[in-house]
Formats: sequence, C-alpha cells, structure tokens
Amino acid sequence: MFNRMAMTSLPATMDTATVVVLDVSKNWWVSAFKAFIEYDHEESLPVSDDKFHPRHIGTVFPNATRLDFYKDNALTNDESDAAFQLLFSSEHVGEWPASLIDVCAPGNEIRNVRNWALPYSVLYLNVSHNAIRDVVGWTLPPRLSHLNVCHNAIRDVVGWTLPPLLARMDASDNAIGDVADWTLPPRMTHLVLRNNQIRQVNGFSLPANMERLRMTRNPIDADDFHAWAGLQVK
Repeated sequence: MFNRMAMTSLPATMDTATVVVLDVSKNWWVSAFKAFIEYDHEESLPVSDDKFHPRHIGTVFPNATRLDFYKDNALTNDESDAAFQLLFSSEHVGEWPASLIDVCAPGNEIRNVRNWALPYSVLYLNVSHNAIRDVVGWTLPPRLSHLNVCHNAIRDVVGWTLPPLLARMDASDNAIGDVADWTLPPRMTHLVLRNNQIRQVNGFSLPANMERLRMTRNPIDADDFHAWAGLQVK
C-alpha cells in the first residue's frame, strides 16, 4: 500500500486508491494534478488549470486522509489565493474524499478564507505562513480539533466563532489586538498567542480545561493583566 505519494514523477502503473497521504509541496499544484489526472484519467476526468475541483482528488484518490500543499511558491499572490478559493468553494465541498482529515497548506499566499468551505471530516488544519487577515465570519469544520494560523496578518478575532471541539490553536505571530470579548470553545486546552499586539486581557475568559496559554511578546498593560490574572485564579 502507498502511504504517501509525492507529486514529483508519474509512475507507469499505479492503484491510486491506495494513496493515503498526497504531497504536492513546492509544485505548481494545479498543473501537477492536471498532469497526473490527464495521464491516467483523461477520458473520465478532463481538467483545465482554471477549473480544478475536489472531485478530481476524490475520484482519483478516494481514500486520501491528508493533503499537503506546503510552500506552493510557483504561484503568484493572486494565483495562489484564487486557486485555493476555487478548491475550497462551498459549491464543491461535498466532492472531497470522506476520509480526508488533515489539510496542510502553509507557506502560500492565501489571503481570503472567509468563504472557504472545508470538508466536514477535517480534524487538522494548517494555514500558517500565509497572508490571511480577516477571519471573523470564517466557518471552520465542526469536528476540527487542531488549528494553526500562525505567521499571518490576522487583526481581529472577537466575533470569530471557533468549532466546539477545537482543542489546540496556534495564532502566534499575527497582529491580534483585542481578545477581551473573544469566546473560546469549551474543549480548548492549548492556545498560543505569542508575538501579537494584545494590550487588554481583562475580561478574556479561559475554558475550564485550559492547560497551556502562551502570550509572551505582547504589549499587555501590567495593571490590566494583574486584574485579569486575579479573576482567573479565583
């Protein structure tokens, strides 16, 4: 069985149903998929660079559990953002493999995620090292447990509703300012907010299950922090 397939060369024969992890890192991934699909599925799955849908992945790799789009540096800012917008549009959300639980897309130029419609099956999402700014209104998969959005340009999180099962989140190295009225999911145990622009924390409620909170390298007001810390220990 294939545990992982890297899109660097095309085998002469291959049972794609055995692929579990599909890695198209450091490629122009739309073209890489296009080459493979037309190579093995030309008649049933015609595809063009501007019309690439999840059904191409779901049909060719029906048992994929992880998709890795790491560092897609062959795309420009506009092309990268537009390609991911099409791939994760609500129109095609039902076309993904039901087995997909992990989407990894760090190091791209993704900017707009508020209209993303990720598969309901996804448990792990990594969109770190992108250019994401607006997240309020972004609906994440209901079963998501791990989220990495570090090294983006996120400013506002108050009003961003996170999935109820989210346990671990890394939002370090952004530009987050206000967190006082940000509601966290009840099952969250680990939260990283290091190196942001947080000044006020008094009123920021932590879930009862919180085990680790990292807020170093923020300009937090000392008096505000002491008032907030006093409330947290009672």
